[in-house]
Amino acid sequence: MEYNEAHIESLLERYFEGDTDLRQEAELREFFRSADPAKLPQRWACARTLFAYLDDRRAECAPRGIGLRIPRRESLLRRVARYSAAAAAAAVLAAGLLTLSRRNSEPVYCYIDGQPVTDLETAFRATGYLQPLNAFGQSVGPLDELFGGGGNETDDRD
Repeated sequence: MEYNEAHIESLLERYFEGDTDLRQEAELREFFRSADPAKLPQRWACARTLFAYLDDRRAECAPRGIGLRIPRRESLLRRVARYSAAAAAAAVLAAGLLTLSRRNSEPVYCYIDGQPVTDLETAFRATGYLQPLNAFGQSVGPLDELFGGGGNETDDRD
């Protein structure tokens, strides 16, 4: 293949500086695709390898007849609308689940051994052992801390 070495050299310099247009890049690709590697100057070996790689990747990524489509950037209004709809759907779902969970539950009066007690009579019987503590006129230290007392309160029933 006949080629003008100065022209190809100029195109390569412009290509690596990012100053070529699509037509010039196509000319370089075609030149390196059809040129005999044995007849090319050694300084162009890297460029030949680069263009051969790009041709292989192009064939692999975009088979003939299928153009590469660059996705359009979505407008801000459309993104806000999409996220608002998602947030509203999540809120409706959470409200529905909360309503269902409250509808099917009975009031829990206390927990015994980690199990909820929903029967009021059972809860009174289970907590009956705490009644003798009311006889103390003062707070009972660690028990008050456990059951919410202040620790320094006194009973004014004297």
